[in-house]
Amino acid sequence: MCDRDMRYLHVSDRWLLEYELERDQIIGQSHYDLFPDLAERWHEVYNRVLQGGTEGSPEEELTPRPDGQPFLLRVCVALKNPAIVGFHVRISDRQTR
Repeated sequence: MCDRDMRYLHVSDRWLLEYELERDQIIGQSHYDLFPDLAERWHEVYNRVLQGGTEGSPEEELTPRPDGQPFLLRVCVALKNPAIVGFHVRISDRQTR
């Protein structure tokens, strides 16, 4: 979950494992600083969600981890209350190779 400035408030243990990061590297950090190569369309999705929408990826997408290794995920993003953006991420167990 992130605040309205897209700074992380909470992440799941699975999310940390998949992205190979530590909790103290994430909490309080900007999503955009952690993922500077984020596709522009995701900036647009987050902006629409901050206006009250709910959006996501209908299909699994090949996405790079911070180390550059690809993995498959499906994302749903919604405004949980006026201050918190919630992410539901389904990380595929299917191999990407």
